[in-house]
This record gives sequence, structure tokens and C-alpha cells, in this order.
Amino acid sequence: MEPSEIHIVLNANSLISDLLKYNEELIIQKLTELNKNFNRLKNPVLRKVLAKRVSVAQACRIAGCSLNEFFDVLKPLGFKAAHEAVEVDRLPLSLAASFNKIIDLDVRPILAAGNDPLKMILTTAAGLKNGEVLKVINTFEPVPLINLLENKGYRSFIDIAGPELVNTYFLKKEAQPDELIMDISELSVEADGLTELMKAYQLHIMDVRPFQMPKPMTMILDKLETLKTTEALYVRHRKVPVHLLPVLKERGFDFRVMETAEAVILFIYRP
Repeated sequence: MEPSEIHIVLNANSLISDLLKYNEELIIQKLTELNKNFNRLKNPVLRKVLAKRVSVAQACRIAGCSLNEFFDVLKPLGFKAAHEAVEVDRLPLSLAASFNKIIDLDVRPILAAGNDPLKMILTTAAGLKNGEVLKVINTFEPVPLINLLENKGYRSFIDIAGPELVNTYFLKKEAQPDELIMDISELSVEADGLTELMKAYQLHIMDVRPFQMPKPMTMILDKLETLKTTEALYVRHRKVPVHLLPVLKERGFDFRVMETAEAVILFIYRP
């Protein structure tokens, strides 16, 4: 679609995926010219995982630019801002000074090695004692992680320490040491009644065991976008995908998990 044909109103809550569907290459080019951090959108894996879950406001926080700058660069392409942007508060220095004990967790080497630090972050966060704060050190703001932990009762604060250095602080609102543990017992994984439940749906079978993360998650989410209410997804996975399950709940899906000798069976459906 040509830029002159685009007529869409943006606001801070618009999803990045909504923008990219109009002219992905040109929009990424313009955003990269605005701020080099948007260059990450050229990575197809990151684009698939994040674009559907990250809003304009969150993307600006990750990139380190203002909402007004974001809107201005897209105006020549036919986009319009619904209202003036409101800047996001950063970490108050007075609050940072009040932290009793900071637990540093640098995830940059983990990501550079192509691994997912989510499990380590969740485990560390769950083990925080009263007065302790988790400091996740990264090159960008981890928006999905922030959303996940805030939904679990954590407060978060961002400190942009440099062009490639972002410190994200997580504090427990109240002492709830077991709240973040995402073991199977918390996830409605019992197989009781699964056979009868499966009979009520037309099944789509998917085996994601041959693939490395995050491709299994993107494959499942892509398939769910076209899933009808009379259909369900039957997935063979190598392990319980703990980072996927909260996303399923947010999108209105329910699920059952059953472990077998050959695979973890994930049955996803709309209740």
C-alpha cells in the first residue's frame, strides 16, 4: 500500500503490528531513521514475538524516544495522532536511593548466546525478600516481562542509563513469595475430562518439538489468530511453555496441559 493511501489515526495504545501491516519495510525504515533502536524490528523473530504485544507507547519506551517524535515521523506517511503524547515517568532518584538491597541480574550475555532468560528472571523475582529489589540489566526495556510481573503484583521502574543500557527494577507490592511460581499445579494441567473436552471441538494438530524458541510460541500464536470458536489447537511441545500461558489467558483462551513420555500435550481452546 502506498503512503498516500494510508489513512489511520494512531494513539499511544495502538499496536506496532497494526502499523506494520500497511507498509512494513517503509515504516521500519522511517522509525530506524528516527532512532536506531527501532532497527530491532528488522529481526523477523523479534518482530513476530513483540509487534503484536507492544503498543506505540511501549515501543517508544524501549527505543528511548518520545511519543511526539514517533507520531511526527509517521505523519508524512498518512498517519495521524489522536492526541498529544504524554511522557512516561522514569525512575525517581529518591526512590532509587531508598532501595535496601538490589539484586543485579545481567541478561545481556544470555540473550547474546541466543537463550531465553525468562525462567531465571522469574525464579529470582519469586525469591525476593522484603526490602529487596530485582534489577534486570538489558539493552532495551523488556515490555512483555514488565507486563507479566506487574500482573503478578510487582511494581516496575525504568532507568535509561545509556544508549545500550537499560536497568529495570522490580519490587513486590506486598510480600507474596509464592505468587510468581508457575509450576504445573497452578496451571490447570490436570488431564481429567480432557478426552470429553476434545470431543466438543474440531482439532488442529501441531508439533513444535523440532523448533527452537521462540519459534514454537510464534507458531502457536499465529495459528490461534485464525482459530474459530468451534476449533481447538492440540500442540505437542518439548516442555510446559510457561511464558506462553499468561498470554493465552490475556487473549481469552483456556488450556489443559498433560505430560507424557514423548511430549507435553497442550490443548488450547476458547471456553
